[in-house]
Amino acid sequence: MKDKLNSFIHLNENDILSKFNSKDLRHLFFLLEDYLISYKKKLNINDDNISFGLEIETEHAKTGLIKDFIQSKYPSWSYCGDSSLDNGIEVLSPILTNNEKSFEQLKNVCNFLRKNSFIDESASAHIHVGAQIYNNLGSIYLLFLIWFAYEKIIYRFSYGEHNAGRKELYYYADSMLYNAKDLVDIFEKIFESSGDYTKYELEFYKYIQKIEGYKSLNFTNVSQFGKKEEGNTIEFRCPNGTLNEVIWQNNLNFFLSLMNYAKDSYNNVDCEYYVNKANDNIDSDYDYSELYLKDALELADLIFKTNQDKIDFLKQYVKSINDINYSYDRVIRLTK
Repeated sequence: MKDKLNSFIHLNENDILSKFNSKDLRHLFFLLEDYLISYKKKLNINDDNISFGLEIETEHAKTGLIKDFIQSKYPSWSYCGDSSLDNGIEVLSPILTNNEKSFEQLKNVCNFLRKNSFIDESASAHIHVGAQIYNNLGSIYLLFLIWFAYEKIIYRFSYGEHNAGRKELYYYADSMLYNAKDLVDIFEKIFESSGDYTKYELEFYKYIQKIEGYKSLNFTNVSQFGKKEEGNTIEFRCPNGTLNEVIWQNNLNFFLSLMNYAKDSYNNVDCEYYVNKANDNIDSDYDYSELYLKDALELADLIFKTNQDKIDFLKQYVKSINDINYSYDRVIRLTK
């Protein structure tokens, strides 16, 4: 199926998929139905300053075997209990970077966990990204705006292999839209303050530290932007739990691409467009399990630089156009 896709759109190129006509889009989604995402030695992210950490939650676990495996094979990894899980364990990666060694470790850990535990509807898959990626408030503002504008797309993508969010998703990873108006107001004060923005910058830092950590986008661990140190991270909390290393890679590729776009593009973007989209989301009652293909295509074109990354994102977002069953228990095969 990848060959058929590649004959329709060259996967190494960068087409604007949202501009395709309706006939071409129908054919694209027809081909996408049987497409499977592949494991990659490294992601298509060219930024040596990026680091990340993973929290792999799993349930019904043979905890003794898992602890012995981690201690003997991957001592730089760690583990802990988690009271929110049913006989669960949380396996924590060290600080990783985008290279073959990091993903080989992830693959082997996931393989062992699949044999000695399984995912139930309480597990999540949190991703921490080093806050050193950002050294200006413009990039952070753009990250928030894109999140507010496309949150309904991000959540469904984050369901991974499932057609719905995990149990208590909105307790442990609540919508950022409740904070959107406050944050937009703070940033507008910063950018309208003619250089004397110290007071409003402090207001921003106080505000993000005040927001509870149980948000889909968590900034409470950030001690200082632009500084590389352990624990100084931005956390993505909305992904469903998974023991599939390819889904982990695809989640990472999405969130890192989103962050990189915000970092590189804040000077060249019409922020008002995203503020208006955010306001529309705040004032509407969207079901995040529904498909919003126009917005998904727009987001893919915005943050990804190759058709390959766009197709992998769309596959995980759509899952199956012919099998729309809004149940967590409905698992769709997405990967090879």
